[in-house]
Amino acid sequence: MIRNKTLSLPLVSALLASAVAPAQADVALTLSSHKTYRQTKTGSTDFRGGRFDISLRDGNGIYLCARDAYWPPNIPLDPCPGGSTAYILFGDLDPEYPNAGPYFWMTEVIPALIIEPRRPDLCILNAAPASKLPRPYGGFKDSSYGLYYNLHEANVTESVISRYDNNRTYSDKQRGKFEDEIVPGVYHYSFPRLGNPVLRVPVSPVIYPIAEGFAKKNNQKTGVQFIQTENGFSGGFMELSYVRPNVVKWKGFSPTVVFPTVDNLYFSMRFLSDPKDPLSETTTLDSKRLESPASFFPSYVSGGDPRILLANPFVSSFTLPPVFLGGSRAVIELELERGFQTGGVTFDLSSRKFQIPVIIINRYSEYAELRFGTKTKNVAILDDYDKDGFNNLTEWILESRADDSASVPKNPVPTVHDFVTNADGLILDPGYYGFTVVKRQGTRPNVNQILQVSTNGGKSWKELTSNAAWLVTETPGEIRVESKTFGPPAGTATDLYRMKVTLPKKK
Repeated sequence: MIRNKTLSLPLVSALLASAVAPAQADVALTLSSHKTYRQTKTGSTDFRGGRFDISLRDGNGIYLCARDAYWPPNIPLDPCPGGSTAYILFGDLDPEYPNAGPYFWMTEVIPALIIEPRRPDLCILNAAPASKLPRPYGGFKDSSYGLYYNLHEANVTESVISRYDNNRTYSDKQRGKFEDEIVPGVYHYSFPRLGNPVLRVPVSPVIYPIAEGFAKKNNQKTGVQFIQTENGFSGGFMELSYVRPNVVKWKGFSPTVVFPTVDNLYFSMRFLSDPKDPLSETTTLDSKRLESPASFFPSYVSGGDPRILLANPFVSSFTLPPVFLGGSRAVIELELERGFQTGGVTFDLSSRKFQIPVIIINRYSEYAELRFGTKTKNVAILDDYDKDGFNNLTEWILESRADDSASVPKNPVPTVHDFVTNADGLILDPGYYGFTVVKRQGTRPNVNQILQVSTNGGKSWKELTSNAAWLVTETPGEIRVESKTFGPPAGTATDLYRMKVTLPKKK
């Protein structure tokens, strides 16, 4: 059983313990590794790249506003009513906004107590477990800053906040290099001591085992792997059902590499930047709603990262409801996040992402099984099981019940469509008079879907294309018909419309 440990940090502990009573300490060394794996076929997992991060923080400051000149407090209607409480002497208080300030409204400052700032040359990895990681190893970057605080009081104090970072990145072709260099064990670092940088402060974080992607090592299969559905893979995408709940299963999260008290496992379906490419990058932008951060499932915009926290990291399946459009493509993602205090001032915030591209397939065989059960008469795709004048193919694609004569496909009817906005108030559709027909995608077998019009009460039909009355726009997913006069076009009041569904001709 893995337990949180207080590591041997005598100098750090002694310095904290001997600090003046009112003083606060905010010292933390965070060591974390991050990897992404993607599975595009059975028995194979691709490494998508990763990084190894080390972050040392001694001291902290909380700010609300920045100004380029001093300003007093309590100015009416001022968005920063606290005024200037701090002046930055050196460095950037917020690296995401370099050169901001130099005056800030800060509500709290915790100065560095142990680590000297601006000496990245003295930040060294001295020893590590047996691996190919070079040691001694430096390469730290400094982002420390100094400031005067509080400018509104009689006694202004000069403080420094020490910050160091080290990052090693690994490309999608360097899984072996990553695994050879970063291994479980104790890593011994030393940092310059505040006020006397020649003396070193030792800090020794621990890396514990964590789940990795599927691999074969020493003729044994290890790691996390998705278990394929009964429909298998197509073009790098695992196929899911359109009409049935899909049970997504995986294996590989064992008690030797996952610890329930410090690890969380999340499930989500992510958008693909290129839906046709199973290896394209994931994105949090919903390209239809133009909202971010968003996910394909769960399909809401929360202001954070839309995903589902599973009951524990040993959960090995998730049931997806049949609520997705046929032909939809996305990436199922399991994200393991570790929040582990491995010592008195050391933390492990590693993460692993395990992904599998999926496509929603709409099969007539599943529709027939759902509607007809074990019946065998008049259940072929071009038969008319319920004798209502529509063959089973048409009822399947237009989503009526082929086993119920009272359920028939509904023909589109032109009407007024109001404008559509997203959560940010952005107008996605200015509104129109007409109709939109959704085309069924990802069908097995493939089908032809043609929008037709009849001007003689249904006696004859022809394909509807753009004309003097209508603008017809067709995409792979829909056909949209818009009036060119922003109202009912003259002479079309009695026209009828329908979708004609046929099977492609055999070659």
